[in-house]
Amino acid sequence: MTIQPPTEASPNGRKQDFLNALLSDDLLRVETHLEQFLSPHRKKFPDLVEHLAIYKGKRLRPALTLLSAHALQLGVLPHHHLAAAIIELIHTATLIHDDVLDEADVRRKTLTMHQRWGNKSSILLGDLLFSMAYHQASKTGDAKIGEMIGEATTRVCVGEIQQSLGSQGWELTETEYYSIIDGKTAALTECACRLAGQISRAKPEITEQLALYGRELGIAFQISDDLLDIVGDQRSTGKTLGTDLIQKKATLPILRFLQEASQSEKTLFESNLDNRMVIVELFRKVGALEQVRHVVDMHIQRAKRHLQVLPNSTFRSALEKIAEWCSVREC
Repeated sequence: MTIQPPTEASPNGRKQDFLNALLSDDLLRVETHLEQFLSPHRKKFPDLVEHLAIYKGKRLRPALTLLSAHALQLGVLPHHHLAAAIIELIHTATLIHDDVLDEADVRRKTLTMHQRWGNKSSILLGDLLFSMAYHQASKTGDAKIGEMIGEATTRVCVGEIQQSLGSQGWELTETEYYSIIDGKTAALTECACRLAGQISRAKPEITEQLALYGRELGIAFQISDDLLDIVGDQRSTGKTLGTDLIQKKATLPILRFLQEASQSEKTLFESNLDNRMVIVELFRKVGALEQVRHVVDMHIQRAKRHLQVLPNSTFRSALEKIAEWCSVREC
């Protein structure tokens, strides 16, 4: 295969084209699984199932499983496609629940599930997707796969609970912040990569390096996303921004600002939480934005180093490029 990763940051459409060019057949199998999973429920509540389309992104987490499987060069098996679909079910469930928790109105320029159908139906639909994921994992015949998925999902829930309990002010430490994002985001990207190694029966030390790549990628992605919540453009991102500020959710950009700001700057910050233009200028003035970008780049480099155990290939290069995308998420 001669497809090469793009040399420059691409809009989401080009990123999707890149993944499709590498994984078109694989992703089609994932979509077939997802449609089969949802088909029985489409008849019972068709409008809710149709609304799930707004949560379909680049299928990044399934792509991580599939790219990792290809990069191992041990063969891509049907269980890789099944595992990738399971990971996407879990990810979609977390997005639905996140939108409820964040009180977000818009995702991909469309009303979120809870805005359209209410909190109760949204939470129950997310629960259904979680349940479907565990059900499908049980069909693999590999207890280790179920264990990995269960462990990752537990970490996601623990991270969300930690964040919810700590969202009433700015007292969170950076250590606590990292503990939260290690669960709520990195656990699933780590699991997506680890599953590829497990299904391929790769050497344990190589599977572990893949998992560590996924973990660092998830951390970089979440920090970048937290930065995007402050400096991003809602028209181009297509989702509600500024929720961390309004809900007083301590993220790394906010923690770094508070660490560097004078008392007068902190006072101005507190009185302008709903004015993102003022907030962005304050963060830029004290150097918080540049600091956080540097932290993101550090985690990107760590992620790429974990891939050095893999043979050189287009698929390893693609995993490296996905890590690099984190540094350019409209920050």
